[in-house]
This record gives sequence, C-alpha cells and structure tokens, in this order.
Amino acid sequence: MYKTYFLIYIFIVTIFTVQGQQSYYQLYEGPIHADTLVMLFHAIDQQVWGVMYTKEPIAASTNLKYIEFEGDITEQGQLNLKMAGKDDIVFTGTFKKGEINGSFVTENQNIRLKSNNDNHAVKFKIINQSASSELFPGKEGTPVALIELIFIFPERNTRPMLWDSFKTFNSSSDEKNNFDEKELILKNMNSFFDQYAETRNITNDGGFSFQWNKSVRGSIVFTNNDLVCLKNSYYVFTGGAHGMQNHAYGIFLSENGFQLLPDLLFTENYRKELSVILTNTLKQSIGLPEEKSLSSEGYFVDLVEPNDNIYLTPSGIGFYYNSYEIAPYSTGHTNIFISFDKIYHLINTEYKTFFDPNIQF
Repeated sequence: MYKTYFLIYIFIVTIFTVQGQQSYYQLYEGPIHADTLVMLFHAIDQQVWGVMYTKEPIAASTNLKYIEFEGDITEQGQLNLKMAGKDDIVFTGTFKKGEINGSFVTENQNIRLKSNNDNHAVKFKIINQSASSELFPGKEGTPVALIELIFIFPERNTRPMLWDSFKTFNSSSDEKNNFDEKELILKNMNSFFDQYAETRNITNDGGFSFQWNKSVRGSIVFTNNDLVCLKNSYYVFTGGAHGMQNHAYGIFLSENGFQLLPDLLFTENYRKELSVILTNTLKQSIGLPEEKSLSSEGYFVDLVEPNDNIYLTPSGIGFYYNSYEIAPYSTGHTNIFISFDKIYHLINTEYKTFFDPNIQF
C-alpha cells in the first residue's frame, strides 16, 4: 500500500505543475433607495465576479436590478466592477473583507454594504486550483495544456446534504465515491491531462491546435434561507476552429440539498403550456412576429421545450440553452427568462411557498 501511494505522488508531481491562489466568498447587503442591495461576491486574488440584485417582492420585476458582474481589486483596495461580458464599469468603490463602500456610476448615492453573518444563511467556500502540462516535457517550444478549476461548495459540517448535491453537480458524473473537494479537482486534472498526453501519438511537434485550455468557474447566483442557485461556467479548447463555452445551472433546497428540476418544480402537465410561454418569450426577445416560425431564423426547433438548465432570480426563472441545443453556434446561447407573474400558476403546490409573490426574498 505504501508503494502505491508513493508512485501516485511521483506521477502527479512530474507530469504537471499545480498552483493554488487565495480565494474568498461573501454575501454583502446594504440599503439602496427604499430597498436592500444584495451582492454575492467571489474573489480569487485580485479577480472578482458574482451577482448583485435588490430585495423586492419576486413578482415585481419592472424595477428589479439583477446584474452579473466581474472586475478586479487593486492592491490599494479599489474595486471596479463591470457587467459580465461588457467593458464599461458600472460600480466603483473600496473593498475590505467585511465591508464594501461605493456607488453605481449612473447614480450619486453612496452605498455601504456589510457582510451578512446570519447564522441561518448558507456559508460557502471556493476551492480552486490551476495547473499546466507540457505535451513533450523538456522539449523547447512544446505545446502546453492549461487548466483552471474554480468550484464552490457549502460548508460540509453544517450543510452535509447540500454539500453532497454540490459534489454530484460539480463532478458531472454519477460516481458515488466518497471523495472530497480536493480529490474532485485532482480527478478533473488527471482526466484532462491524460487525454492531452494521448495526442502525442498524432503529432511530432504540435501547433496551435495542441495548445489545450480548460476552465471551470463556479458561482452562487442566488441564495436565501430556503434556496440556492449554483452556476458553473465551462470553457474548453481541444483544437479546431474555436473553443466551447457552456453554462450549467442548478437550483437546490438549502436544507436537504434537493435539486429542483422542472419535472419536480412544476405541475404534472406543465410542459405544453410552458413550451408555448418559452417560445413566445423567445420570439419577443428577438423581435420575431408570433406568426413566424423560429426555424425561419435558423433555430433547430419551432417549439422551445423546457430543459433542466434552469436558474433563479428574485423575479423569475430562467431557462438556459447552450450552443447547439436549439440553435447553431453562430446564434450563440439562448437565455429565456420568465417572470413569476407569468409562471407562478405552473409551480407545484409543494414548492409554491418558496416562490410566493407576496413574500420578499
């Protein structure tokens, strides 16, 4: 047994280089106008990302602010946030782990956000690791595979069932092995680098297509005392014309870790009506008249059926379709958001109390 562990250790160290970074997650809250702003703040060293939204009745979507952001923190503590995928800064301020002070660039009101230390709230931690592997170790100019993995987990000792559900969701497999977060990281890295090493059989020196890259970034995009919504963003390039980016969402009951998939969240005969709602909502978002078909715009379907890739905000539920699910790569991802006032009647009675329009999140 001792020799087996020793050999595995030597293999890991000699095949690829691993590097960890400081990580941080915190929920911040503070007043804004007559409401409360919530910021779910994720950070690794100086890189930050997350979401912010206002606490309003969940059916009141007209004035709701829900922003996915990314940005950075300078060494002096200056915080600059942009809308995800955009260039313009939307929020500036100062940061320290217990407090954020700043303002939106379009408003004059100073906002003071403090970390939420509610004992009933779910606490999360970020598990991250990056690594690289040379295709031809020691050879000058050899192609290199890079991988960066960022997973987020609840605290295992306080939310063991939720932790198990996150482990299953993050592992993207049906394995029942009792591995922990670090072993999950190692399994991902070993699998990626094993596939990369196999390409030595088809090239002598490599090229651009052999500069592989993989990244996974997890984030909490909604949370309260009852529900948690997890998002994992994936990017993989293993040769070809372009890499592939996908987003995977999961909504979980925070108490027992139960994942609310559509067949459980909605009433028994929901699919037909919800498909019509999804189709009409998509047509409206792309400016397509109701009488015209989606296939006339290049979509693979004329009726959009619900999938399991759903996310939650304070004002509704979104259905996210990655490239090639219902449209070609050139169309991009399809994000269909439905406010609760249009979908609440379809929610299963057992779960309606979690989405009551008269209750604030």
